[in-house]
Amino acid sequence: MQLSLTEQFILIALNDEKGRFVSDTTYLDNGLAGATLLELGLLNKIDWTDNIVKVKNDESLGIPILDQSIGAIKKEKPSSIGHWIGVLNANAGDIKHVTLQTLREKGIIEKEEGKVLWIFSFNKYPTKNDQPENKLRARLKDIVMGVRTAEEKDLMLLGLIEVCQLIDEAFREKDVRKRAKAWYKKQESDSKVTKALASTIQGLQAAIMAATLAAVIASTTAAT
Repeated sequence: MQLSLTEQFILIALNDEKGRFVSDTTYLDNGLAGATLLELGLLNKIDWTDNIVKVKNDESLGIPILDQSIGAIKKEKPSSIGHWIGVLNANAGDIKHVTLQTLREKGIIEKEEGKVLWIFSFNKYPTKNDQPENKLRARLKDIVMGVRTAEEKDLMLLGLIEVCQLIDEAFREKDVRKRAKAWYKKQESDSKVTKALASTIQGLQAAIMAATLAAVIASTTAAT
């Protein structure tokens, strides 16, 4: 079963049993924005030359979220990856909703209603078919353990996992997690990491830092 980069990211970020996201909103929303940009790059729809995002092919993909993103990028003057992560972050709710829906349609997760204090309702998405995610996790494990060579899409997902602080969730075994962290350090100087990926990760880091700082400032202001 083929899974998009965004679908893979969502599966890693979801707690299988509780059906809730293990990552906080700042990391999750920026991660979804980054995944969308990288997905468009994989599909050869946009280019990151000199850290500036430009549309290469605006032909419809038939995927509303991606088509809307291409349309938004085309309308504005060429801007940095960091800028577009901020713009797409505003649509992270829609990206998440659509991605969860496609995962449900594929029979991988299901939707349930949860309660807080038996009063407030919320949606949760526990795993229904764990085979696709198990295969994904096994592939990532093989990569960091040196058993498998990473493809471009793998590097993109692994980059998102690191910057969104999902390493502990992606690699649950202590020894594998240790090897994963060593693998990440090696990638910092590895030529296989594409310039587009490196720029996107840097943009994500900047966006997350900015969002975190804004939240701290807001909480401090409210307390005074």
